[in-house]
Amino acid sequence: MSVKTYKKGIQLTKNINSSELVCPCCKVLKLDITIVNQVQDFMNINGYTKCIISSCYRCSKRNTQIKGSKGSQHCISDAMDLCFYIGKTIVSSKIVCCKAQDYGFNGIAYIDKNYVHLDSRTSGKYRGDERYGYGNNVPNGDFYKYFNIKRENETPQPPVDKFNLTRTLKKGCKGNDVKELQKKLGIKADGIFGNGKDKKNNTYLAVKSFQKANKLSADGIVGKNTAHKLGWLYNGK
Repeated sequence: MSVKTYKKGIQLTKNINSSELVCPCCKVLKLDITIVNQVQDFMNINGYTKCIISSCYRCSKRNTQIKGSKGSQHCISDAMDLCFYIGKTIVSSKIVCCKAQDYGFNGIAYIDKNYVHLDSRTSGKYRGDERYGYGNNVPNGDFYKYFNIKRENETPQPPVDKFNLTRTLKKGCKGNDVKELQKKLGIKADGIFGNGKDKKNNTYLAVKSFQKANKLSADGIVGKNTAHKLGWLYNGK
C-alpha cells in the first residue's frame, strides 16, 4: 500500500476529484490511489457515468463519531462509500454489489438501496450487508444468491431461448418488455418507459447512457442494435 496526502481540487481520474474524498472532520486526504483507479475502471467497464462519494478517508476521530468499524479500511485510505449513476438514474446498489463481485473488489458491502462500500484491501475479503453489522455476513460471499439476482452467464442458453424483443421500445412504451429492459439496465423496473423529464423514471436517459457506453447511436430508442448489445434477440419493427 502506498499512501500519499493530496490537496483539494485535483482531478484524479475522469470521474473522481480529490475534493470529494477528504475527511470532513480534519479536512485532510490521505489516499492509496489504487482504490480510485479501481473504481474508475469499474465505472468504465459497466457504463456508469457518474458517482457520488459519501465517504473516503476518515481520521480516527471521524470514524469514532460515525461509529465506524474498528480497523476500518477508510482509516487506512483505501475505501469508498458511493453510489453510481447511468445518466441521471441511480443504479441499484444490489446490482452494483454483484457487479463489484464479478470485477474482483476485495471489499464489498451493501449499505442501503443506493450506496455500497468498496475497498482494495490486500488481504482477505469482506462481503457484508452493513444493515446488520460490519462482519462477513453474506453467505458464501455471493451477492447474487443473497439478493436472488440471476447471473447473466449463469445458465447459458441457445439463441432461441434468449429474451426476444418483439417491438421497438421508446418513450411512452409500457409493458413487461420495458420491465425487462429496466432490469437489464439496473434501474427501477416499473414497466413504464419515461420521457427523461420524470425524475422517478429515467429509462430514456438510462438507455442513452447505455448506448453511449457501447458506442451506439444515442437516440434513447431500443431497436435492433441496442437489443443485440443487451444480449437479446430482436424481432420487432
